[in-house]
Amino acid sequence: MAMNLKQKFMYIFKFIFFISQRKTYGIALSISSAIY
Repeated sequence: MAMNLKQKFMYIFKFIFFISQRKTYGIALSISSAIY
């Protein structure tokens, strides 16, 4: 039970990290496209 909860938290953390990485990539992409 505790292990399952830990896995769930790790999954949520990875999901949030993935989304924040994509947002940062999108911002960097829009900045670079604004420069060109």
